[in-house]
Amino acid sequence: MNRHERASQIILPICRRVKEAGMDLLLDFHYTDFWADPYHQWIPEDWKHLDDNGLANKLYEYTRESLIWLSDRGVVPDIIQTGNEFRYVVGPRRHG
Repeated sequence: MNRHERASQIILPICRRVKEAGMDLLLDFHYTDFWADPYHQWIPEDWKHLDDNGLANKLYEYTRESLIWLSDRGVVPDIIQTGNEFRYVVGPRRHG
């Protein structure tokens, strides 16, 4: 299942339910291929070859494209945050 299929089947319905209930929607990005665990985070396989600038650009593009994708489907998060693994993907303990 690719990113947009997963989003269509799982993320979008949940986001819509939250918004339809009149609640604020917090969207938490987890930039990893696996379960979010703050002590075991790995750079997504497709991003491992990127240098620091390339990784920063990929994070920006991924986040932007995801938000546009949701917005195009009528869902706009009220709050956006990065997951705990962010410090391991882009920080000094960068795994890969």
